[in-house]
Amino acid sequence: MKKKYNVMNRYNYYGYNLLFMIVNTIMIIILYNQGYLGMVTEDFSEILKSF
Repeated sequence: MKKKYNVMNRYNYYGYNLLFMIVNTIMIIILYNQGYLGMVTEDFSEILKSF
């Protein structure tokens, strides 16, 4: 029982990490696109349009 719980815990940890990374990446792209970081690039607009 304990072993099974440990495995589930590990998968949960990686899942949350992956989710956090994805959200972070999306936020960074949006921030760059809005020009908050002082660099408005056409590349990010094109990337967002391609989805």
